[in-house]
Amino acid sequence: MKPEIATVIRYRLDRALESIDEAKLLLQNGHLHSSVNRLYYACFYAVSGLLLTEGLSSAKHSGTMALFERHWVKKSIDEL
Repeated sequence: MKPEIATVIRYRLDRALESIDEAKLLLQNGHLHSSVNRLYYACFYAVSGLLLTEGLSSAKHSGTMALFERHWVKKSIDEL
């Protein structure tokens, strides 16, 4: 893996962790909707990093979800 790809993956995982921390703070202050939003983005950033480990990416959220489903969810179900 190229070092610049590893750097982007690390950045996306760091953003995921930061979004989780933000979600906790928002929830503690009674902002449930915003907290859930930050958790969504935490998942999105983490999945984006995961996709990059396989050389995959998408410019759209829907594309990211479709790639995750095709390469991890469906594959896991098919292996059952």
